[in-house]
Amino acid sequence: MLEPLSHIEDYGDKIVIYVDLPFVRKEDIFIYLRKNILEIKATAKSTPHFGFFEYKSFKKIIKLPCEVEEKTAKARFQNGILKIILKKKIKGEIRVI
Repeated sequence: MLEPLSHIEDYGDKIVIYVDLPFVRKEDIFIYLRKNILEIKATAKSTPHFGFFEYKSFKKIIKLPCEVEEKTAKARFQNGILKIILKKKIKGEIRVI
């Protein structure tokens, strides 16, 4: 299993994560988010060599610097780069009921 390259940017109110997933199709990417742990799994299928396909698996676990809002998470995959946007959870936030 390969660990893809990644880059994390902190913008104060949100965290943006970029993950390099070459030769992966969008439907072969799985993203799991639990509290402040982000897990990314993906499978890439190469072109056939002598009638056989070669499969490569990617897995990346990222411990985020803070808790995030799971419900507002967004992901976009374009040109082999997965971009995940996570809004930070505000501590002590007042909730109107």
